[in-house]
Amino acid sequence: MHKSADTTTGNVLGREISSAVAALERQERAYREQRERSDRIIAECGKAMQLMHAGRLDDAERILSGVRTSLQGIVRVQCPVAEAEPAFGNAEDASQQGLAAEVAGADVALQEYAEAEILLAVMRGGELPARKSLGVGDAHYLLGLADVLGELRREIIEHMRKDDYATAVRMFSLMEGIYELLLPVRISNSILPGFRRKLDVARSMVEQCRRDILMYKISKGL
Repeated sequence: MHKSADTTTGNVLGREISSAVAALERQERAYREQRERSDRIIAECGKAMQLMHAGRLDDAERILSGVRTSLQGIVRVQCPVAEAEPAFGNAEDASQQGLAAEVAGADVALQEYAEAEILLAVMRGGELPARKSLGVGDAHYLLGLADVLGELRREIIEHMRKDDYATAVRMFSLMEGIYELLLPVRISNSILPGFRRKLDVARSMVEQCRRDILMYKISKGL
């Protein structure tokens, strides 16, 4: 009787272990898939922004169109919320993929995508996209806005190099406007990681751009 009980316990425990291992293996596969997908998205967004700076906006748009398709499989994780919700459509078994998505760079990929789309809108002279139209979370959108300030500084320097003062001033006005709108945001680092640091860097860039434009204006007698 005792032996039979031990056997039953062993069988039950064996099934529990097998089930746990199978679940962890699914999470491991989800992690690898998310990591690879996120890395591709980050690289493609970087390539798109390089093309924008080179004036190849249509080529950049084509790359971002492909990125939008890749984002179908990205699970959005809004730290520190435990549950994950899909950024685009429904993700299969999102609860099991949530941890994998968080550690596999999904948030960074979505931030990079938001930054690239915002920069493209700036370069085309259109309205900045809303976060809902991009399909990204609140944190991704704000962090993408903060990051785009560095890309605007790069454009300002390039336009001054080309003696395109009017465009440089227009870009600076937008850069300063975005910075001033972000400045009052007071959200903890656990919810909006790295945001205050990005704004500290942005403050220095805005001040430097202001000095650069003033010196350019003086040197050109404008």
